[in-house]
Amino acid sequence: MSVSCDGVVVLIRDESGYLLIEQGKDPYRGRWGPVHGAIEEGETQEEAVIRETKEEVRLDVEPDKKITTTPADYKVENLHWWTAENKGGEIRVDKSEISDYGFFDLEKIHDLPLLPQTEKFFEEYEDILKED
Repeated sequence: MSVSCDGVVVLIRDESGYLLIEQGKDPYRGRWGPVHGAIEEGETQEEAVIRETKEEVRLDVEPDKKITTTPADYKVENLHWWTAENKGGEIRVDKSEISDYGFFDLEKIHDLPLLPQTEKFFEEYEDILKED
C-alpha cells in the first residue's frame, strides 16, 4: 500500500545568504537545495521543520513563516516552504547523504546546480525573499 505524504523545505538565512545542502545520494547527487524532508505521521509542519533541520544539519531552529506550498516531484506529494530562524548549534552533516553545505546569497544560488523544485521556487519567489 502506498502512503502519500507531504514534505517541508526549510529556508534558513544568515547575513551571507540562505543555507543550502548538496545532495550526496542519487537520484539528485550533486544538486543543491535547502534542508528538506517528509512530514511524519501525526507531525505538524512546524514540528517537521524543527526535526528535519536537526537531523540534516544539527541546527536548532524556530519556524518563522510559511511562504507557499508547491507540488513535489519525488517521494512526497506537496512541499511546504518555510522560513526558520537559526537558534543555535554547529552545522554537522552526514557525509553519506550530504556532500557539502554553504550559505549563498540569491545571486549565487542561481549559479548552483539546484534541485528541480528549488530552482522553480527561487525563480518564482525571489522577490518575496528580498522583502524579508
